[in-house]
Amino acid sequence: MTDTDVTAPLDEAVFGMWDRLADFRASDIAGARHFFLETLCYLLDAQNAAWVGAVRMDRHDPDDPLHGWRPRKFDRLHHTRDSKALVRAKARQLEDGKPDIVTIRRVALAGQFRVHRLDDLAPEGWRDGDFFRGYYHEAGIVDTMWAGIPVNADTELYLGLYRTRGHALFRPEDCDRMAFALRGLRWFHRHLMLAEGIGVASSPVTPAEQRVLSGLLHGNSEQAIAEDNGQSVHTTHDHVKRLFRKYGVGSRAELMALWLGKAV
Repeated sequence: MTDTDVTAPLDEAVFGMWDRLADFRASDIAGARHFFLETLCYLLDAQNAAWVGAVRMDRHDPDDPLHGWRPRKFDRLHHTRDSKALVRAKARQLEDGKPDIVTIRRVALAGQFRVHRLDDLAPEGWRDGDFFRGYYHEAGIVDTMWAGIPVNADTELYLGLYRTRGHALFRPEDCDRMAFALRGLRWFHRHLMLAEGIGVASSPVTPAEQRVLSGLLHGNSEQAIAEDNGQSVHTTHDHVKRLFRKYGVGSRAELMALWLGKAV
């Protein structure tokens, strides 16, 4: 059996994922992201996945180990009470500029597309330390694999896959497979960041604004959006005006142009 014979089914599954993502409406970013993370887990035998949108702050301490990079949105395919607490604790560490060595090494490669397993970046003996025990072992995680995807000079998307207790560690060829699955989706990564307002809006988009944004991208009138969200037309209109200000546009047509290919 040749390598082509082995990889052909995976190739077809990846192409199928790309085609399916292209069929999602711009207004259904949440559904598209859930399908995307779920499919990545299936393709790479992972039990959970994470999506992180990060930006580089204009001003930061020159001694900052993350060089100004900070997470602005975190989403996980499957949430548990323990995982939410761990995410909040780790987010506080990152905001305080006190990351673990693996995160420091991952961020040091900002600006280039990359995929690494945990052991590709962790120093010898790291798995025996307090950080691994507190954030991985106690959560039942045995290994992770992360991709770093530049969106623009000051915005990056991070995608993580998790394997849990009872499963094998990721192999080097899994990095190649993940890279193959992701490299053809630059347009989709950009759409995800647009929907969150990360790297293009003046400030992140709130959950309420995201619901209004979804209606606008769906082509609904403000009256229909208000009815769908159980709010007054006045409140909806205020959300629309804030969205326009955040995205630096003056109309629904200009907002739509962002999703149709205007540079971020």
